[in-house]
Amino acid sequence: MLDGWKVLFGTCLAVFLFGSVPAIASERPPAGPVTWEASSVTIEPLGSPLRVGDSAYRGRIHLQPRSGAVDVINEVAVEDYVSGIREMPPSWPIEAQRAQAVAARSYALHQALAARSAGRPSDLCATAACQVYGGIDAERRGGPAWEHAVRSTTSEVLAYRGAPILAMYSSSNGGRTVAGSKPYLRSTPDPDDAASPHHRWRVEVPETAVGAAVALPEGAELLDVEREGSVVMATWEGPQPSTEETASPVPVAEFRSRLEAAHPAPAGLPRLLPSTAFGLGPGSDEHHVVIEGGGWGHGVGMSQHGALGKARRGMKSAEILAAYYAGLRPAKAAPSQVPDTLRVQLAHARKALVSGEGAFRILADGVPVATGGGHAAWAVSMRGGRLTVSAPPGWSPPEPEPPVVVTDPFELAATAPASGDAPALALRSSMPSAGVEGAWRGLAVILLLGVFGLAWQLGPRPDLGLFRRE
Repeated sequence: MLDGWKVLFGTCLAVFLFGSVPAIASERPPAGPVTWEASSVTIEPLGSPLRVGDSAYRGRIHLQPRSGAVDVINEVAVEDYVSGIREMPPSWPIEAQRAQAVAARSYALHQALAARSAGRPSDLCATAACQVYGGIDAERRGGPAWEHAVRSTTSEVLAYRGAPILAMYSSSNGGRTVAGSKPYLRSTPDPDDAASPHHRWRVEVPETAVGAAVALPEGAELLDVEREGSVVMATWEGPQPSTEETASPVPVAEFRSRLEAAHPAPAGLPRLLPSTAFGLGPGSDEHHVVIEGGGWGHGVGMSQHGALGKARRGMKSAEILAAYYAGLRPAKAAPSQVPDTLRVQLAHARKALVSGEGAFRILADGVPVATGGGHAAWAVSMRGGRLTVSAPPGWSPPEPEPPVVVTDPFELAATAPASGDAPALALRSSMPSAGVEGAWRGLAVILLLGVFGLAWQLGPRPDLGLFRRE
């Protein structure tokens, strides 16, 4: 008879010590490719940088459709953006690098304010058409000197009438800056630009290449070519003896583009005509034309090599900037002029591959849909005017957290996620969730005492020696 009581006693003791035994049920979704469709996609890092292709970037990656392809936009803090600029060698004097940091920050904020006023989806591109932005890879190549230049000028800009200026700059101006479209972008002598290896340059090209650049008719003879202001003027005679001479003006930029398409750049020059500051003359023979010029780039605003020359002469960054931007000097930007992030367009392509150096989450139209991690790339591509997000091969959603089901004599039911040390129970009764465990244990204590009492009454009473007197 006591064996049955022992079983009951053991059961009650187990309930008292260990509580209820939950019934757990979960089902893993079937394996297969996982995709989402959305009108926009945002990928947010959870502590570590993201990668687009082979390059790493701070901040978020936002993707949106435009003109049949995907705009890949890096939403990055202003100072992180400036740190990722790749515009000046890290070996140059620190004052030149500080001037570069202020110019780059001023240019970026000016462009951001203009883009948002016009309703454009991005503020800047990542190429030389805006500023060369390389993200974390550029930070690493810049080294401690560039990091110091950015940090020591944090929030400093050049301002005109209360707003950051269009602080244009180029590699070299050939000895004189080119006037720009703003009052502070003036033409001024710059002898310090002589520090540039492209301060002056000279190339000789075949007459046939020049003929292609001025669109010389087939069979015509080129008689003369010269620069007249903003155009190149070519004089030629038709193939028939009776044809009169004809003058054909070609805009300088168009002439440069056509000539470079017709003839390669010589060794030692970054391109055939490094700038549009050039003149033309007769070559070594009647079949060649000489083009002589100076500088590399548009020549407006600061010359980077000119800044190098000035820093070598002992000029400070504020003085360098004042020399190029009509006396303007750095000052802290007004908070209203500094957005939380800059929107830098990294690419415009049919498909983008985004991965991470750590964990990240994916949002489709602002709603979190998945998490990823490691170097497995997520693909975002166009399909029917919308974006399609494709998970990497082998990826599957995480196991759903199983519910915990508790059944008790009081018909209290509770569920809680199977995670954490102390799950909160959602009950289908008026009893507080914190009282469920106490109810179980209280019931177990009552049953345990009852069983112990019955066993004491029905079984043999051993001498426990509680009141023994020797």
